[in-house]
Amino acid sequence: MLGIIVAISAIIVGAGVTLLVYLHGKRPSLEVRHSKSEQRFKERIEIQNHSQNVYSYRIKVAGTSLKFEKNGLTQITIPPGGGTGVILDEVYEKLPDHEIIIECIGWLPWAQVVYKRLLRDVG
Repeated sequence: MLGIIVAISAIIVGAGVTLLVYLHGKRPSLEVRHSKSEQRFKERIEIQNHSQNVYSYRIKVAGTSLKFEKNGLTQITIPPGGGTGVILDEVYEKLPDHEIIIECIGWLPWAQVVYKRLLRDVG
């Protein structure tokens, strides 16, 4: 009986490790750049999807979800090699003290934070 329990436990652990390796290989790969200043905005970032998969993203600063330029919504799907911009004027005063948080939707069963930095640390 003990041998059966050990065998079942080993199978469960092995399946968990396999799933973890699989999901890590599909991890979203983003490039986030700080845009040059223009008259139409105070601050803006650009996001480029370098993953081989299509993922949806959401951006927050200090609990405020920001709208993407391409669709005007707070969530966008970016194909491999695609990109978009987000104007940060709505949260401009909060940027020095709060991190820009990008969540990926669809990589895991829940929204997962894949990027988290202060604006001054964005390239």
